[in-house]
Amino acid sequence: MNHFLFHRLRLLVIGSMLSVLTVAHVVSAQSTKVLVSGKITADEDGEALVGATVTEKGTTNGTTSDVNGGFKLNVAPNATLVISFIGYAPQELAVNKRSSINVSLKTDQQQLQDVVVVGYGTQRKKDLTGSIVNLTSKDLVPVPSATSVDQMMQGKVAGVQITQTSGAPGGNVNVIVRGLAPSRVATRPCT
Repeated sequence: MNHFLFHRLRLLVIGSMLSVLTVAHVVSAQSTKVLVSGKITADEDGEALVGATVTEKGTTNGTTSDVNGGFKLNVAPNATLVISFIGYAPQELAVNKRSSINVSLKTDQQQLQDVVVVGYGTQRKKDLTGSIVNLTSKDLVPVPSATSVDQMMQGKVAGVQITQTSGAPGGNVNVIVRGLAPSRVATRPCT
């Protein structure tokens, strides 16, 4: 019986020591992190880049910049930060135990030409299927009888019907895009 109690006591002591070592290891691992903060701006005009991605290279640890271009991220002292934003060339910067890193991203014209903004997000040009129409301000030159943008767009985009719902000035309009009309026979657009 004494042998049994001695064995249990020994297991309890070993378990306690392992717990203490595990806690000490976790605490030391957390203390080796460095809080890095900074601001991400556009090189050409110094404007803050909202939603830029900041990641610790080789990990899934990351964040995005706030409305002022600011970010905060806990990383290893010798980590490398990867900063990227659509339309800008990504940058990799070594932390080197610094706590403040400001980044100025340069535009990447090739990336800008490859990205298309669609009604539900962005896509790369090569992945896009379907037709794209690009209307500029030159295409929407005011016609004397046009009093709104929707009237200026009439007849300029293939597959899009723009009609007024009433004869009242400033009245509502219906915009029907080809392929998005109801599948049942109906005369009004999808809502």
